[in-house]
Amino acid sequence: WMIASDTLSRQSQKPIHMSKLYLSLMVVVWCIVGAYAQTCPLTNLTLSTQSQIDNFAADYPGCATLPFDLTIREGSPGAINNLNGLAQIQAILGNLTIRNNTNLDELSGLQNLQFVGGDLYVFFNASLPNFSGLTNLTSVNGYVSITTNATLSSLVGLENLAVIGKQLALSNNASLTSLN
Repeated sequence: WMIASDTLSRQSQKPIHMSKLYLSLMVVVWCIVGAYAQTCPLTNLTLSTQSQIDNFAADYPGCATLPFDLTIREGSPGAINNLNGLAQIQAILGNLTIRNNTNLDELSGLQNLQFVGGDLYVFFNASLPNFSGLTNLTSVNGYVSITTNATLSSLVGLENLAVIGKQLALSNNASLTSLN
């Protein structure tokens, strides 16, 4: 009788043990999601106005690593003039897309960005002469595509980009006459 009772006792403890494990796992997941929810967006983020950029630090305090894609694309012509409000960003785990910005003439504000986990797309930025705001960018795990930036005359700012995981593509940048 003792053996049967002991076996029964051990079997009834297994579901309790699994319940504790499941509960512990749920607490860990909740803490991770909660940490991002308090400081970083939980989906891809598109910034289309200057006020969204200027308010980034207030809207996402302490968010240094964006867990998803970031797109900077003006909603109406001339809506974005600078990226200064993004200075706290050090890493983007998804793609970084900077596109269709007519008045954006510098990338200052991204000076602390070191890593892009996906692709880097820079295209159709009519006033962008160089990449001087990206001086700390060292690694892009995916593609780097720089296309149709009318006034882009230099790749200054990309000197520290040591790792491109896939391919570098440069096209239709009429003012770019040198890769120095």
